[in-house]
Amino acid sequence: MCLDNKEPVWLWKQIKELNAIRNKYAHTLGDENIEKRINNLVSTVSNAQKLESKTIVGVISRLYGMLKGLCEVSESDEFQLYKKI
Repeated sequence: MCLDNKEPVWLWKQIKELNAIRNKYAHTLGDENIEKRINNLVSTVSNAQKLESKTIVGVISRLYGMLKGLCEVSESDEFQLYKKI
């Protein structure tokens, strides 16, 4: 889905962490470390992307936008190695 460069690698790492937090939150209510993981994710993404809104909603929105953009690039004619017949 992407070439091996820093931004997509970073994006997938953050998406995996968001998914891990979601899974932990959904299956283990009352986990004391969940707030720390959420705050760490928000801080990491907010600082790297220079977000004004340093909230989980802002982070999810940014990650979604980046993933959507990556999907659009992957579907473009310029990105494809082989032309569809």
